Amino acid sequence: MFSLISSPERYDGKFIKVRGYYFMFSPSQQFLYNSIEDHKGGVMKNSVWIYGLPDDVQIPKKYVEKVGKGPSLSRTTGSYVTIVGRFKREIIYKTSSMPTGVIEFLCMEKEI
Repeated sequence: MFSLISSPERYDGKFIKVRGYYFMFSPSQQFLYNSIEDHKGGVMKNSVWIYGLPDDVQIPKKYVEKVGKGPSLSRTTGSYVTIVGRFKREIIYKTSSMPTGVIEFLCMEKEI
């Protein structure tokens, strides 16, 4: 995660696997932070926005045991996870406190 945040241009458009602290504020506002401290401190520059990860997403079978029972990923909020997806530096919603980029979600593995 640190490498992604410090050099996002190296990963633009590439598929990545990254570990971080996942927190879902709402189905459209889901972020992966470098650490729990960055989340608690609201340090958005040390985060990436998770796009396309609705609460009712169907989890691939090989991840079900590690993520939990049922299809809801809301159970993983507030925990460290590994996410696989395609990284994009461009942010759709411009704000003064922006994440480093966007990960188009493919799958998530919760650490147990």
